[in-house]
Amino acid sequence: MLAAAGIDARMELDPAAVPGLLPDPGPRLLGLVMREATTNVLRHSRARHAEVGYRITGGLARLTFANDGVPEDPGAEREAGPGTGLRTLAERLRAAGGELTWRRDGDHFVVAASLPVETTGHESANARITAAATEPEAR
Repeated sequence: MLAAAGIDARMELDPAAVPGLLPDPGPRLLGLVMREATTNVLRHSRARHAEVGYRITGGLARLTFANDGVPEDPGAEREAGPGTGLRTLAERLRAAGGELTWRRDGDHFVVAASLPVETTGHESANARITAAATEPEAR
């Protein structure tokens, strides 16, 4: 969506961020953060560049979304209704043991979400991924 809007979007994914480490409802919550951040960029900025990062470090899954093109007077945060907006998402992440922050720095805006991951089974998840990558293709 960002590319279709003429925004140069880059994504950095940590190879250690294997599926299955983030328990429910974590994947859904981070998906909502991505959707809200993308919507805000498209509606409230004149972004030319956006960067998304996802990594697992220190027992936390961390998602960051940064963009340029923030107007000098971005106005008050707009809430579309119950269950939307950064403030409501922050409450939902807190309830799941995580955190959502956002900040403006000049014409840049950064949204950062973190949620705890399950470290039990991490080695087995890595082993499954390694095994899947090295197994001969089934015919």
